[in-house]
Amino acid sequence: MMARDSYSDSPKRQANPGLRVRQFSCAERARLLDLYSSATGDFSYLVARLGDIALSYEIDAFNRAWEQCENARKYCADIRKQIYSHLDEHRCALELRERQFER
Repeated sequence: MMARDSYSDSPKRQANPGLRVRQFSCAERARLLDLYSSATGDFSYLVARLGDIALSYEIDAFNRAWEQCENARKYCADIRKQIYSHLDEHRCALELRERQFER
């Protein structure tokens, strides 16, 4: 695994200045996160559209829009599970280490 960025030593960016944080690049993690970003954007659009359709009082249109929202929500949940599973198996998210202070 290759480090994307060097260790961050900024106290403002770390809750515990005694830890060093390094994030690793991972093509699969990036792919899943991009997919999740797109899916949540689609879900947001569908929910907004559902609100507009609700104002029309057309029950069949509302039911179709509701089903689309549910499918989009489930798709987002599935991608989220894939992300967590990948991070758990591949350990590519963050690496936290105790900082070794020079004397």
